[in-house]
Amino acid sequence: MRQRLQLLGGITWLMLQSPQHWHCTIEEVEARILPSLTLNQFRYYEANGQPIGFVSWAYLSEEAEEKYQTGSYKLLPQEWQSGEQLWCTDFISPFGHDQSMFDDLRQNIFPQGTTAKMIRTQEDGSRSIVEYQLGAEE
Repeated sequence: MRQRLQLLGGITWLMLQSPQHWHCTIEEVEARILPSLTLNQFRYYEANGQPIGFVSWAYLSEEAEEKYQTGSYKLLPQEWQSGEQLWCTDFISPFGHDQSMFDDLRQNIFPQGTTAKMIRTQEDGSRSIVEYQLGAEE
């Protein structure tokens, strides 16, 4: 429990440093972050004991994916593992560690050929859906 609370503190701090995340409410943190911690569908990054990044993901059914990709739908707890469509639900990297985080996901987390989708939110609030090729390259 203590470790999860420490993670949650670090993730919340990262969110406060990120222009795309600083506005999130406690309700949004609960809906967006806690399921990934409970299901171990996340990667938390530190450097010298300081948080530098966080990534979470969900495996969505086609039905859940259709609702989620609108950008305004909050996943229900049971939807986080409802299918095979991999979605990155949060990618928080306020200090420019994006590439090293992607490299870690490709090399250590996802099998070769895995495709993940993500809703990218810009600082102005506009959104787009992007796809990433994950998984180790041979």
